[in-house]
Amino acid sequence: MNTKPADSLGTLRRILRRAEPHTRLGALVRDHLLVEVGGAAGSLRALCLADLLETRPGLVLVEDQGEADELADDLVLLLGQDRVFPLPQTELAPYDEKTLPLEKRSAQVEIYRRLRLGDPLILVAGMRQLLQRHPDPRELDGGLHVLEPGMSLDRDGLIRALEAADFERVPVVEDIAQYSVRGGILDLYPWGQEYPIRLEFYGDEIESVRAFDPGSQTSTETLASVTLALHAEARPEDGFDIFHLLRQDALVAGPPLDILRSAGVDLETPAPIVAAMDMFERTVDEFDRLWTKKYGKK
Repeated sequence: MNTKPADSLGTLRRILRRAEPHTRLGALVRDHLLVEVGGAAGSLRALCLADLLETRPGLVLVEDQGEADELADDLVLLLGQDRVFPLPQTELAPYDEKTLPLEKRSAQVEIYRRLRLGDPLILVAGMRQLLQRHPDPRELDGGLHVLEPGMSLDRDGLIRALEAADFERVPVVEDIAQYSVRGGILDLYPWGQEYPIRLEFYGDEIESVRAFDPGSQTSTETLASVTLALHAEARPEDGFDIFHLLRQDALVAGPPLDILRSAGVDLETPAPIVAAMDMFERTVDEFDRLWTKKYGKK
């Protein structure tokens, strides 16, 4: 009889949950203790992380970007593509121009939007990315606009906000960060959205919110609401690390504590670092090789 991959993964996770070291680790994490974990190499680290992060947000730090990409793929398989993302890129790559390409900026702003809405995202990053700076959370919150039918809205004020966020006014909206105005209709293609949005106004009241196809320009779906994130991108003068954007119940998992300290991570940051996972040197053949060390209350 053939076993489906999902069935095999489920069996492995059930075995892991019965292993005494993993049970102890889960209890320490729930108590918000600072814990160092060893023996979580290979596929075991992804299984451990997936179990710990099943219902909570997190930041997972690994040695470099290549390893981050591999671990993110494993976590997507275990937890779903809607929850696992790379840490937003805020620095220009050598092949980028003066600003990040539209698709990178769109992905960045969508992650910021979901973080500020409180979605339980899991971000995966290489240690080098901890040096990146991110926008002020208050600015991100100020750039969130919830739009829904029946609400009153200053359309001209929204247009000014779009222009401040580097949206381009065009005759027909076809790409990200564009908008157009035709009578009482305002079309816009927000950062992070799969499709552009059509707002129909009657005076200062939104009559309808619809998604539309940028190719045919025809409406495809009526929406109950849409949340726009109009903070265009991280800027060089931004001074906040990623920990300031995490929920207070986030689990931060990374390499051993001495590596975190040498990378300049403040272990007293408001966002709790409740576990540091040794992912680099040890290998394991059995679940009972997992070990934990309790460091005490933060």
